[in-house]
Amino acid sequence: MSSSHKKEQGVILIVVLWLLTLLTIMAMGFSSSMRTETRSMRNIIDRVKAEQLADAAIHQGIFKLLNRTPEEQQSSYGLAASFSYKGEQLRLQLWDEQGKININLATEEQLGALFLSLNLELGQSDSLIGAIIDWRDEDELRQLNGAEAAEYVRAGLRSRPSNKPFQSIAELQQVLGISSELYSAIAPLITIYGSEGKINPALASKEALLALPNVDPIEVEALLQARALRADNPTETAPLPLLTGVEQWLTNATGPFYTIRGTVQLSSGAKASHEMLIWLPASADMENYYVLERRTVDNPIKANYIN
Repeated sequence: MSSSHKKEQGVILIVVLWLLTLLTIMAMGFSSSMRTETRSMRNIIDRVKAEQLADAAIHQGIFKLLNRTPEEQQSSYGLAASFSYKGEQLRLQLWDEQGKININLATEEQLGALFLSLNLELGQSDSLIGAIIDWRDEDELRQLNGAEAAEYVRAGLRSRPSNKPFQSIAELQQVLGISSELYSAIAPLITIYGSEGKINPALASKEALLALPNVDPIEVEALLQARALRADNPTETAPLPLLTGVEQWLTNATGPFYTIRGTVQLSSGAKASHEMLIWLPASADMENYYVLERRTVDNPIKANYIN
């Protein structure tokens, strides 16, 4: 065999080895890509499953609400439950909007007490009160410490006062001076539903109760302890302790607006938390409800769950 022929065979062998190496690399890349796509698809499926199960928890809450007993109508704040469904653990939590402060009806005094309970400085509190009232009133006249369109322009904001009642609590984020941190603190305490501008002390959170003008914190603590005892014994009929000096801000009314939250974390790690705000109109059959709002919850409020 000539040396030139041997060289040709050597070149062919090298080319074949390079082709085999290239094919191996391509096969490994394809395999890695398939694994990545499989994981991505599995994540999508898990996420969709978590979203659907969170909705299932909400509908379980609606079922509980439609089938509640008279004793359960005056339920404690954040009535909650956990249950298993299709091998996954679901959680639901229910709030009556009568336990919250109506941001459209709250007076200057109520708003001031709310911001005082959040330890805001007096000057900041006065500015926020004025800005909220200017946002929801029908005129273009600026409150003493408020903000109309000109103040938003000077602040470089795109939002402008709507000069009408808030259409959702999320709209409060557009008000001059409301930071994301402040909104996160206020959101669980406020609502736009209910016509009295008062709260039911049997349904309100500790934070909402402490935001009542001139409320006694000691009386609030006594009320919360009595509510906890009632939650352990739902047939208890003894009246709750009174909050004195704040009667003008209180009501015994319940419903017809409720927020229901469904939360789930799958064994795979995927999780979802949704809220649905529903209207349950008074009717003989108590079977009809209407969805007013639906939202995704990024930071669910901590709850004490009951079975």
